[in-house]
Amino acid sequence: MERSGEGGRRMLADLLDASHLMPIESLPDKAAECARAASFREVLIYVADLQRTTLRLVSGDEAAAQGHEPELPIEGTVAGRAYQYGDVLPAAPPGGVYPWWVPLLDGTERIGLLRVTSEHNDAAARADMEALAALVSLVLVSKQATGKD
Repeated sequence: MERSGEGGRRMLADLLDASHLMPIESLPDKAAECARAASFREVLIYVADLQRTTLRLVSGDEAAAQGHEPELPIEGTVAGRAYQYGDVLPAAPPGGVYPWWVPLLDGTERIGLLRVTSEHNDAAARADMEALAALVSLVLVSKQATGKD
């Protein structure tokens, strides 16, 4: 069954609207909250360190409470492969939900990854994940470049 895409549009509009006055520390929780409109159960943001050897969790309250890995090596992991090649890759075998690693890019520069858990495994879900990653990347880069919250 094809979905309408309304949830994806609402997710992006809500996050974009919130981003104007939001401190960067609020981005993980706000992205996860807005992503629920697109049937994404969980969204985690990982950014690469300066040496490009480790992906670090940008933890909001929700991620910290759930006990997610605070650091992931880039070398030798599926997350690292998604980061290195800029590909959307499955984070785990499907089991009722679909976890994915989605690259965060600023043009050709790799920033990090989103770990998105979706209720759907179709073209619309993938398009929504990639659009969310693009918006999260834009917010991260703009907030870091200006040094503003």
